[in-house]
Amino acid sequence: MSNTAPTLPEVYTIPIGEHFGCHSNDVHLAYAPLHAAYGLMNAAEARQLQAALSNGGSTREQEFLAAIQGLSPSALLPTPQTPDDIWELDLLLNNICNFHCSYCYSAAGRSNRRMPETAWHRAIDFVFAEKRKDKLPVRIHFSGGGEPLISFSEIRKVVAYIEKKHARCGRRYSLGIVSNGSLLTDEIITFIRDRKIDLVISFEVLPELQNRERGAYDKVKANLERLHELKCPFGIRSPLTEDALPLLPVMLNTLKSEYPYITQLTVEPVHSPEWYGTPEKLQRYFDLFYETYTQAYEQAEKLGISLGSNSFSLLKYRRKAKCMCKMVVTAEGTISYCARVASSTEPLYNNFVYGSCNCPDSDTAVFDTARFAEINRHNIMEQPACRHCYARWNCGGDCSLFHQTYPEACYEVSCDFTRRCLVWEMLRNIRRNFENEHPGQDFEQYVRDSV
Repeated sequence: MSNTAPTLPEVYTIPIGEHFGCHSNDVHLAYAPLHAAYGLMNAAEARQLQAALSNGGSTREQEFLAAIQGLSPSALLPTPQTPDDIWELDLLLNNICNFHCSYCYSAAGRSNRRMPETAWHRAIDFVFAEKRKDKLPVRIHFSGGGEPLISFSEIRKVVAYIEKKHARCGRRYSLGIVSNGSLLTDEIITFIRDRKIDLVISFEVLPELQNRERGAYDKVKANLERLHELKCPFGIRSPLTEDALPLLPVMLNTLKSEYPYITQLTVEPVHSPEWYGTPEKLQRYFDLFYETYTQAYEQAEKLGISLGSNSFSLLKYRRKAKCMCKMVVTAEGTISYCARVASSTEPLYNNFVYGSCNCPDSDTAVFDTARFAEINRHNIMEQPACRHCYARWNCGGDCSLFHQTYPEACYEVSCDFTRRCLVWEMLRNIRRNFENEHPGQDFEQYVRDSV
């Protein structure tokens, strides 16, 4: 018989009493991130759980830990350890765009450059190589850099080449396009629909926002209606600036009245150190985003619209790193690990490039393996601030680009925003379960009575 003590699960007790109008320590959220298990406790139960985590405590808390240990750990999102493990490929076929978005992350990289055909050939050859046929399904996106549909004729060639490669080796794949929606035609829509390509349109919904931030409202609106008429599935994504956030409720009402066929909306914070590059500005922006989103979420549910945001959808992730070193082939034929840094005219370009699909002395993709390993060191095991954070497995250590563009004083502001979003998501799920089991009862009052 082994005398080795069983390994205790990673469990946190998070004081959240302020969510119920109580003292912060009156109510705790117990959270085991690697087992996706969480629940509410009062202060005494939280203290006993902490004691149980130290191999003591009451029988009830020991049973709680035993129950968690009996659960199968959630699978971690795979982080590529070598280039051979890569399962996400972004093809940035051009650096050309017909829009001039105020918050564009790649405006500094604008040019007339288009990806050489040899570059995307080598990228597809690499991910569909015979030795990788049993790897994870590869996700291939046409995005970033510029507007991908400017290169639609090239997209057709790429997809045909992918289909040919798939027929030979059998490696599974999915395709996606992120577009501003202004260049859609019946031919393009039919192609996207028939190839089952995931389509996301960046669109601000309101004419005053769309025309201020992007332009071509009437054209994009007509194209969305045509997507619907031709039965081509698509999603809507809206980055929201500080000025646009107060209009989110109006956006939802407009979707309901003018776009009844759109039942989902994804909104995201804008990445802009120029606008929010001090702790004070970033805190104000994140506070507004949190307050606006959480209030609009309830409005959206009543309207029958699914409101989403990656910032508030953290429970689906278990990961050691947020930046998974995907393969982003730029219009120059080089390989970056982030679609937001993809042109040699951008100041951080050399920090992100780790290979090339356009080397004149090679007919294959070439990788700098030392650089690849360095990129992978941005993870929760290497960052001291992550070691005792309950959100670390969901967050993955935050975005590497954020860390390289914002001052260090902003890091904790971002971390605090992530933790708030994660707690909100868990409380939302707990509330839903309670209301399903106890219809008509007040959730907040029930919790206060249990303190």
